[in-house]
Amino acid sequence: MTAFVYKYETVKKVKEQKKNLAQSALSDVEKEILQLMDEVKKLNKNLTDAVFESAKAKTIGEILFKKNHELLILKKIDSLNKKIEQLKNKREILRQDLIQKTKEHKIFDTLENNFKEQFKYEQNKKENKQLDEISVQKFTRG
Repeated sequence: MTAFVYKYETVKKVKEQKKNLAQSALSDVEKEILQLMDEVKKLNKNLTDAVFESAKAKTIGEILFKKNHELLILKKIDSLNKKIEQLKNKREILRQDLIQKTKEHKIFDTLENNFKEQFKYEQNKKENKQLDEISVQKFTRG
């Protein structure tokens, strides 16, 4: 009995590699989003601390310094939120790309299964033909 050889094996491997690359890119973006969200949380905590400290300020110089510090923190938070939104858009694009690559990979898996079933069917057909010939030969001898 001959072994099954899938003629699109190299294409299937390439599709699988592309799918794996898309998965890793998506996970990298997810990690980056989580890191930026943690930074925003820290900055929000710093902002509340800065507001509390500015209430304790006694001189105008201290008050102005604390307010400028609060504004700086707010700008950093705003900048990080914009980055997070950009990464979320990128994540959605990568997710759609991953879905497409997964579909392509699945198509080649299904195609391989169909070819394998066809191969098994043909092999069984050949084997049955050989068995029939052997049976006929034994019958005619006996």
